[in-house]
Amino acid sequence: AVGGREAQAAMGLRNRWTVMPGLRLDGSLERISILTGPGSQATSVTGGVEYTGSPVWKGTARLEVRRQDKVDRWLSTGGITRKISRDWAALGSTEWLLVPADDRIDARTRFGVAFRETDRNRLSGLARYENRAEHTGDTFRKTAHIAAANGNWQPIARLTFQAQIAAKWARDLHDGFESRTRSSLVSGRTIVELGRWIDAGVAGRARISGTRTYGAGVELGVLLMRDLRVAGGYNVFGFRGEDLLGVDHTDKGPYIDFGFKFGHAAGTPDATSVPVAAPKEGSAP
Repeated sequence: AVGGREAQAAMGLRNRWTVMPGLRLDGSLERISILTGPGSQATSVTGGVEYTGSPVWKGTARLEVRRQDKVDRWLSTGGITRKISRDWAALGSTEWLLVPADDRIDARTRFGVAFRETDRNRLSGLARYENRAEHTGDTFRKTAHIAAANGNWQPIARLTFQAQIAAKWARDLHDGFESRTRSSLVSGRTIVELGRWIDAGVAGRARISGTRTYGAGVELGVLLMRDLRVAGGYNVFGFRGEDLLGVDHTDKGPYIDFGFKFGHAAGTPDATSVPVAAPKEGSAP
């Protein structure tokens, strides 16, 4: 969106080359010019590689450099998934933002193990470890370690139970002052299908971080099309659960949620596919 007092022109090229079946290369060049209003010129160049040729592992990597106001910003991302068996898969991803002029680093790395019953598709789960690191010079440093486990159990077609447990250890250093925090979370949700296209759910959660805080809410969901769900809910009471809950809604009050499920139709398992991670509460896998 462009405001009424400013405008910019963006020009660029983007292409994808298929080197061989399952191996693709990406490249792009973009130039942004300010026509009127505040702002500055910017140029970015990106390169990427994606491999999907193996039936047991897939990977992707991308590197972008952007120059604006004579400041270079480097962004690199990578991901890999390795199928262990029909029901188990290992997952990993990393993101790094580097700004050498400010001595700034923002990094996020995650490793996990996913489980899904390929044949019955009743039980699925995801256990993961996440590391977050931010620092700007010697005045600001923030490090967080997060361990979490999610589980979904569907004993019958119309009933689903979801559970999550997570813990976080954080260390902050700001202008010479250091603080260390610990927090943990336990949550659960029950979803009942009221019809082919509609469902209702109730959720409860507790967080321990020095003191205990609790949350509870209700939700009504509608399946707009296959695997695409829209829900509206209301938390009677709640709290803000940064880092531990991802995209889950924990604040008191109303909310709207969108979720898309990636996977195979029930009864048609694919022995060569890589299982996706178990979904978080109310979100896509």
